[in-house]
Amino acid sequence: MWVSSLREGGPKGSNPVSKGIIEINLEGNGLDDTFAKDLAYFLKYDTWLRSLNLKNNNITDEGVKELLDLLEKNISLFTLDLRGNPGFNVKISQQFLSKLIFNMQNFKNNKRIERIEEIKEEEKSLSEFYKNSDNLNLPSHNSF
Repeated sequence: MWVSSLREGGPKGSNPVSKGIIEINLEGNGLDDTFAKDLAYFLKYDTWLRSLNLKNNNITDEGVKELLDLLEKNISLFTLDLRGNPGFNVKISQQFLSKLIFNMQNFKNNKRIERIEEIKEEEKSLSEFYKNSDNLNLPSHNSF
C-alpha cells in the first residue's frame, strides 16, 4: 500500500521525477458519454496526464463536446485519441488538434522559461562561489 497518493509519491524505488500518471489507455472498453463527462470533470485541472486513448468506445457528440471543453482548462494533455467513437468526426478533430497543439507549444515555452530560471540560479550560485573563492587560496590568473 502506498503511503502517499498517486500525485505525491510512490512505492520505494520509484522514479522521483514522475509524480503522476502520464498516460492512460482505455481503448475499446465500451465507455459512454457519462464516463466522458466524469473523466473530463476530474481531468480539468490535472497537470500530469499527457496522453489519453479513448479510441473505439461509445462516446457520442455529447461526450466528445465534454472532452473538447476539458481542453479549455487542461493545458497538460498532448494527445487525446477519440477515433472510432460515434461522436468523433473530421470537423471536430480539427478543433481538438488546434487545442492540443496549443498545449504542446505552451509546454515547450514553459520548459524554456523554467530552464532560463534554472540557468539564472546556477549563475547566481557560481557568482557567490567565486565571490568567496579568495578563501580557497587559488592562484590568481596573473601568476601564470
